[in-house]
Amino acid sequence: DFVTVYRALAEEAGSRRVARQERPGPLLKAAGWLYERWADTVSLTAPPITYEGAVQVCRRLWFDTGRARAELGMPTTPLAVTLERAVGWFRAHGYVPDGS
Repeated sequence: DFVTVYRALAEEAGSRRVARQERPGPLLKAAGWLYERWADTVSLTAPPITYEGAVQVCRRLWFDTGRARAELGMPTTPLAVTLERAVGWFRAHGYVPDGS
C-alpha cells in the first residue's frame, strides 16, 4: 500500500516527515482542495498538498510484472533497491538535497 512505500521512501531519503497512519481519502481530498484555495488567495505559496495530489495518493494501484519478466526477461528488483536507486538519481540531478 501507499503508506508502506511512502515510509520506505522517506527512510531512504532521510526524511523525518513520515505518515504515521493512513488518512481517509475524502478527508485528504478536502484538505487538498482547501489548501489550494488558501494558497491561491491568502498565503500565495505552494500548498503542502493539492487536490490532485490527494487523488493520486488515494488511488489503489496494482502492478503485475509477470509479462515483463516472461516476455522481456526483466528482473524483479526489491523495493528497497529500487528506492535507493531512485533517490540517488534524484539527488544526483539536484531534485532532492542531501539529508532532506
